[in-house]
Amino acid sequence: MKNGCLATPKAMDDKTFFPFPMKSKAAGPLLASKYLKIAALLSLEEMEEVVSGGVFFADISSLIVGKARFDKAALLEKYAFYLSQLKVRDKVETLGCYAISDCAEAFYGIDVGKGRIKLCSHKPSIQVRSFAFAVCEKQLISHAFGKKSVAFGVEFSFPRVYQDASGEIQDAVKVETYPNYPLARNMFRLLRALSLPVRFEGYKTAPFRLGKGYNLREHKQLSMLPLTLSVAKSD
Repeated sequence: MKNGCLATPKAMDDKTFFPFPMKSKAAGPLLASKYLKIAALLSLEEMEEVVSGGVFFADISSLIVGKARFDKAALLEKYAFYLSQLKVRDKVETLGCYAISDCAEAFYGIDVGKGRIKLCSHKPSIQVRSFAFAVCEKQLISHAFGKKSVAFGVEFSFPRVYQDASGEIQDAVKVETYPNYPLARNMFRLLRALSLPVRFEGYKTAPFRLGKGYNLREHKQLSMLPLTLSVAKSD
């Protein structure tokens, strides 16, 4: 057992097979709390470096129909398309929600009929979802998705406490075998190393970051707002 998971392959030769256990019914939602979160707009190269340690990349925002991919390239292709939208579109499609793990046992599938599979979380994993903000009465409002919101990369999150199958409360700081904790710790370290805090003149430091390699002049939505950007030189 490694990091609270059974040993799993470090590569998937067949990108379309279903690598997760199947169950006949859901075991209930994963109970977790004390989430560590960082939102950032990264370049594609920075994104690839941050997620490089993951093995399984699962889109948990929709049902699985037919063949599906669970490799890193699938996430990076979606993120590349997301970045291309930022350059030309006033309204950007969300990335959905991906969960990243170094072991298959973090997830399980349920057959919901008509060739569809619902993917559920069994153990903590790093979740990556679209991030956006809005400007309202001289305040920056995070997680605002609407007509006046600004797409700004993704938010990474990971729970530091969860309740395991036996009902025991597990703490990432205290339990050596806490699932995916070493992976999450390394990803958040890379996130901070590759990005800087964002500031807009007249506002407090924004609750999100900007990748050092991202060219903000390519962000069409942001260029249309009366905001003057000031990126910190360090944390």
